Amino acid sequence: MASRRFRRFDIAPLRRILKGWPIHRLIIGGYVLVTVLTLFAPEEIVGVAYDSGGVTTSTITLP
Repeated sequence: MASRRFRRFDIAPLRRILKGWPIHRLIIGGYVLVTVLTLFAPEEIVGVAYDSGGVTTSTITLP
């Protein structure tokens, strides 16, 4: 039963295609959101959060 339900994040890519939203605006919006949230996050966790995000998306961070 749970596999039949669509969550909001499952429908977001479909909504982008159907409404014709350009993907670059969504990506830029995501970066702006992350940057704003960084301003409010504790300084001790910012580096860990960015490194964790890099591991998840498989980017390489070098010192």
